[in-house]
Amino acid sequence: MSFRAFGASALISCAVLAGCGDGSGLLGVAGSSNAASVRFVNASAVPLDLAVNGTVTGSNANITSGSSVGCFSVPDPTTPGLTLRQTGTTTDLTGFSPLFASGGRYTVVAFPGPSGVIEFSTVPNAAIIATGRSALRVFNGSSSLGVVDVYVTASSAPLGTPVISGLGFGVATGSFDTAAGTVRVRLTTNNTTTVVFDAGNQVLEAGKSYTLVVSSATSAILVPDC
Repeated sequence: MSFRAFGASALISCAVLAGCGDGSGLLGVAGSSNAASVRFVNASAVPLDLAVNGTVTGSNANITSGSSVGCFSVPDPTTPGLTLRQTGTTTDLTGFSPLFASGGRYTVVAFPGPSGVIEFSTVPNAAIIATGRSALRVFNGSSSLGVVDVYVTASSAPLGTPVISGLGFGVATGSFDTAAGTVRVRLTTNNTTTVVFDAGNQVLEAGKSYTLVVSSATSAILVPDC
């Protein structure tokens, strides 16, 4: 798993824009009551550039397959001005037009569709985390898996009972409670114990929520929620 963190929120604007202004640009200063917080995950097979009002700069360039961009602030959620293009091109990918709610937190995922065309999903982050525990959700970005059940266990434990049943392609589970520390995530064909994807051991920190992205193009990608 890998992700690119921008660091402190006040520095996000500087990293993505040419400089820090008054917050009127796409990625504004921290503290805006209307701003949405967004993380982008590239679970497709190709590197991508995330353009801000048509411009690609800094850590938004060459987001490699299987990686992500750290959480950034979008001051105008209803007109975010985000576009995507394959690295090395200037043509925006069709179908990418995310919209956000004021004050919302999101994980945006690019993943391969059944025909190989890149598809996109905007998933709201919302979790209630019990003391000393973690929260997790799983996004199914692999069309070849079909409908799956999700199992989260200790590292060497048997499957037991699924935490989520009937997860379809292009859909995320809701956030669910899980133990902090090292857990193993496996997917089986719906209503069977046939494992079709083993995400292996994932380390979850107490008090945090995470999204695990499963894709036919990459290894499993675990990212902290914004």
